[in-house]
Formats: sequence, C-alpha cells, structure tokens
Amino acid sequence: MAPIGTPSAQSPHSRLCRITSLGALRRAAVESILRGMPACRLPLISSIALAIACSSCGGDGGVGSGNDSAAGSEGGPGDPPPYLQYILAEPYPRLVIEVDSVPGQEPFAAASSGIESVFGEILDKPGGVEVQLDGAIESRGSDYAWTHAERNALAQSLRDLEVPGDTTKIHVMFLDGHAAEDDESGGTILGVAWSQRYIAMFKQSVVATCETALI
Repeated sequence: MAPIGTPSAQSPHSRLCRITSLGALRRAAVESILRGMPACRLPLISSIALAIACSSCGGDGGVGSGNDSAAGSEGGPGDPPPYLQYILAEPYPRLVIEVDSVPGQEPFAAASSGIESVFGEILDKPGGVEVQLDGAIESRGSDYAWTHAERNALAQSLRDLEVPGDTTKIHVMFLDGHAAEDDESGGTILGVAWSQRYIAMFKQSVVATCETALI
C-alpha cells in the first residue's frame, strides 16, 4: 500500500494504492509552486504517478495487462507489465488517460493540461500523453460512501474508450461522495489506484482537504 489526505488506518484491501498522506499533498504543493500550478489541482497528477509507481503490486479486481481497445480486451502474451507500458515507448508509444466523471465533479482543467505537460516530459511516449474526457457517471449523492467492490464494478463497466493499437491507457473516475474506508478509519482518502489500470478520485474530499489543510 502506498500512501494524498489525512492519515488513516490500513485498509483490508492491502493491495490498493491509496492517496492519503498530507505529506504527499504538501510535496505536491511545493511542486505546484515551482510549476506555477494551484496546489489543489495536483492530486490527480500525483495519483497517476502513484498508479504507475504502484502498478507492479497488482490489486483487487484482477490484474490487467496490455493495450485495451475496449473494456475487457487484453494485450498480447509478450507484452511487458502495465507499469512498463505506461512508461516506455515500446510497444505503446502513446498514453491516453480516459476520464469518466459525475457531472460537477470533473477534474480541474489545469490538472488535465498539467498531466499532458508533466507526463509528456517524464515518460518515454513519443506519440504523446493525452487526457480524454469520456462519459458521465450517475451521481449517488454527496454523502455516498463508495466501497472498493462498488468502485471496481463501476470501473470495469465504464472502461470502454476505444484507442488505436499503438496506445495504452489508464482509466480515471471522478466520483461524488467519499471512500467507504473513510468511515472505518476516520481519515480522508482523496483517491485510490488498483489493478494496474484504475484510479478513483473523490473531488469533494480533494477540495475539502485543500480548503482546510495548512500546506
């Protein structure tokens, strides 16, 4: 488990890569100052970096590998593991970040452009890195507590963006409500990455943390 948010007890989903530590958010804030980007727009960038860094740990809900032109399709047996696919030029020289959002919870525009700029510089992707806003997710309310099983089922049903054969992708969901683990631990999870392919972000928690944290 790799910890952006307030400290929390360890989840039973031990292979999830959780974005929960205020220290990580503070480090992101320092980077935002250097880059001139508002600090509250860094968690998405940090979460994708976390997903790439943690992807070799696998995760609940199945480990995916290879290029996915549609939900459920897999890459070839000779493909490198996903975390290398996200970093290296071969076999996929282009990376797409597929984003599905609850209306009103979409990522900050600066975060999307920041991803394309930052990861375009640090990843070996000659075909580029692109954020594509895809579908709308039905709201479950601002107080809804999303369990891991619910997040995983929703992610698998929504990961359907068609991409060319030279492209690999990461799927990001922006949800309303909060992570159910918050209720169990008393902490605040801003986002979570799992199965080497999925990220869920809780924008309400991100905004609330940025409004109250002394960064």
